[in-house]
Amino acid sequence: MSHPCLEELNAQIQQLEAERAEFQAEAEKQRKEAMASEIQGLIEKIAAYGITAKDLGLSVSQAIKAQRGRKLLGAKIAGTGKTHTGPDGQTWSEGTRGRKPAWLN
Repeated sequence: MSHPCLEELNAQIQQLEAERAEFQAEAEKQRKEAMASEIQGLIEKIAAYGITAKDLGLSVSQAIKAQRGRKLLGAKIAGTGKTHTGPDGQTWSEGTRGRKPAWLN
């Protein structure tokens, strides 16, 4: 009985790791395609039936949280933020992220 040498085993390991990486990449690609297809179908159904977040039992904050990866500006999230203009023409909206500017005090 002959035993495979270390170089042969390392070559097999590298080949199997490369195949695993290819399979993982293909699985991720298929998952993204399936998700995009499902999202498109949902968008079409929502538009066709005029479904709102309220109809789905979602609050506005839940709807915003559901939009993972989609960042909205703070003023759009707050919706009622008042905009201030500074002495040098800078603007700042209440409800946005970050500290209140010194020129507003």
